Amino acid sequence: MGREKLITGGLGLLVLAAGLVVFGLTAAPTVSFWDCGEFIAASACLGIPHPPGAPLYVLIGRIFTLLPLGDDIGYRVSLISVLTSAFTGLVGYFIILKLFELWWPSASGRFWKYLAAVSGAVTMLFSNTFWSSAVEAEVYGLSMLLMLLLIYLTLRWYETRQAALNPLAGQPARAEGEDLPPDRYLILIYYLGLLSVAVHMTTFLVMPLIFLFVLWADPEKRTDFCFWAAGGSLLVILAVVEPFLIAVGLTAVISAFLYFFQGRKTASWRLALLLCTFGLLGFSSQLYIPIRSLQNPAIDENNPESWERFKGFLERKQYGQENMLVRAMNRRGKLENQFGRYPRMGFWGFFETQYGRGGWAFAPVFLIGLAGLVLPFKHDKKTALFLLAITLAGTIGLVFYMNFADGTRMDAYGEAGLEVRDRDYFWTPGFVVFSLAVGIGLGCLGMWLSSEETRQKLKQPLRQTLAALVILAATAIPAFALKTNFVRNSRAGNYLPYDYAYSLLVSCDKDALLFTNGDNDTFPLWALQEAYGFRKDVRTINLSLLNTDWYILQLKNHMGVPISLADSQIAMKELPLPGMSQTFPRPEYPYLDRRRGVSHYLMPVQLENQLLRVQDFMVEEIAITNNFNFPLFFSRTVPASARVGLDANLKTEAMVLRLLPERKEERFDVERTEQLLWKNFRFRNYGNPDVTLDDNEAGMMIVYPEIALELYEWYLKKSDTAKALAHLERTVREFPFYPRPVVLLHDYYKSKGETERARETAERSRRHLERAVERSGDNPVWWMFLSNLYQLEGKKKEAYRAIQTAWEINRAEDFVFRTYVQYCLADGRTERLLQLAREWLENHPKDEFAQQVLSQFGGVPQFPQGFPSR
Repeated sequence: MGREKLITGGLGLLVLAAGLVVFGLTAAPTVSFWDCGEFIAASACLGIPHPPGAPLYVLIGRIFTLLPLGDDIGYRVSLISVLTSAFTGLVGYFIILKLFELWWPSASGRFWKYLAAVSGAVTMLFSNTFWSSAVEAEVYGLSMLLMLLLIYLTLRWYETRQAALNPLAGQPARAEGEDLPPDRYLILIYYLGLLSVAVHMTTFLVMPLIFLFVLWADPEKRTDFCFWAAGGSLLVILAVVEPFLIAVGLTAVISAFLYFFQGRKTASWRLALLLCTFGLLGFSSQLYIPIRSLQNPAIDENNPESWERFKGFLERKQYGQENMLVRAMNRRGKLENQFGRYPRMGFWGFFETQYGRGGWAFAPVFLIGLAGLVLPFKHDKKTALFLLAITLAGTIGLVFYMNFADGTRMDAYGEAGLEVRDRDYFWTPGFVVFSLAVGIGLGCLGMWLSSEETRQKLKQPLRQTLAALVILAATAIPAFALKTNFVRNSRAGNYLPYDYAYSLLVSCDKDALLFTNGDNDTFPLWALQEAYGFRKDVRTINLSLLNTDWYILQLKNHMGVPISLADSQIAMKELPLPGMSQTFPRPEYPYLDRRRGVSHYLMPVQLENQLLRVQDFMVEEIAITNNFNFPLFFSRTVPASARVGLDANLKTEAMVLRLLPERKEERFDVERTEQLLWKNFRFRNYGNPDVTLDDNEAGMMIVYPEIALELYEWYLKKSDTAKALAHLERTVREFPFYPRPVVLLHDYYKSKGETERARETAERSRRHLERAVERSGDNPVWWMFLSNLYQLEGKKKEAYRAIQTAWEINRAEDFVFRTYVQYCLADGRTERLLQLAREWLENHPKDEFAQQVLSQFGGVPQFPQGFPSR
C-alpha cells in the first residue's frame, strides 16, 4: 500500500511539475491586453473590476503584488494563473484516479488507471483554451481549480456514502437521527461553490449538477424536504440575487428554529442549517464589493456601494437590463454559426483546435473522448452521467445560454455586432472535463484489453498491438497538444500591451485629459497608472464607460475631470418623461447643452438628424468646461464619429490628437511626433518574429509604422527627400512585418535603378513574415501582409494562397473581406469575386460594399485607411 501511495504521489507531482514548468516558460512577462490590465490594476489598488467583480481574485492578487517574485508587478499577478492552473491539472489527475477506483475497486489494471490519469490531466493542461488563460492575469485558472475541487469532493462524498452502507445487510450503517459522515463533504462543497462565485460564475456551473447527482445517488435525500429547501435555495443565485438571499435566509432561520427550539435535532435539519450557514459564509466574500466601493478606490466599476447598485452589479446589469436566461431565448446569431466554425464565437471551431490544428486530425481524439464519456456507463451509471452532464452543460449548454452574436441579427437593444474577441474561454469548463474524458477513454480501453473476457476473445499478439496503440495515443495526444499550443499560447517576450500603454501615456502632457475608446487602450493604461505608478497625473476617460452615470460621477467627484453638471443632472433614476406616465431611467433634472443652446436630459437624444449618445454630450461638456485649463487629447483609436465634430481643431502628435482652441492649417506636429516615436516610445521585440502575436496584437502594432510613415510623407511633401528616405528605411528596419513601408521603399529603390536593393528589401520582409506565419499560422493579419509581399515579388499563386488562408481563418472580419475583394479585382478573378460577395452577404445582408461589388464590380474599392496598397 505504501508503494502505491508513493507511485500515486510521484506521478501527481510530475503532472504538477509539467504545468508549472510549461506555464512558467510561456507566462506573460508583464501586463496583457483585454481584462488582464484591469485585474492587475484592481489587485494593486484593491479596486472593483467589471461585474461581477471577482473579489476573491482581487484579494489574492493583492497578496501576489506584495511578493518578492520577479521585477514586474503584472508578472506577479499572472503567477496566480500559472500556479492555480498547474494545481488544476493535479486535481484532474486525482479525479480520474478516483473514478477508476469507483469503477474498478480491485487492484488489477493499475497501470491503465495511472496512464489514464496522467494522460488526461496533461492533455487538459496543454489544451488550447485552458493554456491561453494560464499564462496571464486572468480568473480562469483559479476558477477551474475550484470547479475541479468541487467535482473531486462530490466523488469523495459518493465514495464515502457507498462505504457507509453495509452491503451485507443491505441497511444503512447509521441509526435514525445520527450524522452521516459523507454529508460533511456537502457542507464543504456548498461553501466552496458559493465562494467560487467571487472568482467567476462559470465555476458555479457544476453546482446544480452536483445537487441533482446527490439526489440520484442518495434516495433518502429525494424525499428530504430539508435538503431540497437548503440545497435548492442556494442555487437560486444563478438567476437573481435578491430571491437567493431571501430563500437562503428563510431556510436558515426555519432550520435553526426547528433544530434548536423544537427538539427536532435530526441530521436533516442540522445539515440544512449547516448548508445555509456555510453557503452564506462563502457568498459573504461578495461583501468586499460594497465595503470597498464605499472607500472610492481608483478602480470602482459601477460604484456598487448601495444595495440596488450592488444587486445590479452581481446581476451584471452593466451588460444590459435583460436577464441572461431571457436573453438566451432571443437568438443573437444563427445556430449554425454559434455551433460551427464561425470566427470569434463558433463553438466547434474552438473545440476541434483544443489539441491541434483541427480538421480530421481531431476525429480520433473526439472519439476517444466520447468513449471516455460513454464506456463508464457499464460500470457506474451515476458517476458516468454526472461526468457526461458536466461536459454537455459546459459545451452545448453554454452555446445556448451565452448566445453569442455573429453580427447577423439585431438583439433586444438593436445591437448586432460580432463578438469583439474570441469567446472560447467561456467553454473552458466543458473543454477541461472533455480533456479528462480523453484520458478516461484511453484508460477504459486499456482496462478492457486487460480484462479476463478480452483475454479469452482476442489473441495475445492482437491484444499487445492494441495495448501499444492505446499507450501511443495516451502519449501522442498530450505531446501533440504541447507541440501545437506551446507557440500559439506563449506570451514570452511579448511586451506590446505594456509598451503600447507606455507610449500612449508619454504622448500626453502633464495633467492631461485623455479620451480612450475601448478595453485595449484603457485597461493597460490603468495597469501602468495604478500598479506601476506611471503617469498617474493623466486622467484616462473611457468613452464606452462615459455612457454610464456612475462613471461620469466618478470622473467629476473623484478624478478632477472638469464637469459643470450637478449630480442630480447625471444620476439616473426611474422617473417619467414630461407628459408621460411610464417611467424611464433618466436624471432628475435636465441640463443646458451649451453647444446647441438647448436643455435636455443627459440621455440619448435625437438632435440635428442624428442620435447622440451620452458619451457625445459628455465629450462636448468636458471640452467646454475644461476651456483648455488642462491639455485634452484623444487616443488615435477613437473613431471620428466619437470626436463629435472636433476634428478641425485636432492636431496629430504621435499616438494622440491634441484639441486646440483654434483651427490651424498645419495639423501635424512633426517635431513632437519625431521626438516621441524614435526617442520616447517603447516597442520591444516588435521586429522579432519569434514572439507570438494574435490578430488583435498584430493589428495594434500597425500604429507605430503608420506614425513613421506620416513623418515620411510630411518630409516628402516638404521636398526633403533625404529625411523622408531616412525615416522610411528606419521604419522598414524597426517594423519589417508591415508591408506598406516595404512597398514604398522597394518602389523607391526600383525607380533609382537599384533593383538588387529593391529585391533584398522585399525578400527580407517576406522571410520575416514567413517565420511569423510558421509560428502563428492562425493569425489572419500575418497572412494578409504576406500576400501583399508575394504580390510585390510577382508571386501570384503564393499571394492568392495567402489571402485565401486569411479568409479561411476569419470569414467574418470586414478588413479581411475587403482586402480579398481588392486582390480578386486586381488579379481579374471575377468568378471568385462574385462568390466572395455572395458568401459575405449571407451573413451581412445589408452590407452596401458587398452589394456594390455584386452590381458593379468593375471599379476597384479602396483599402481601409492604414492598410498597405500598391
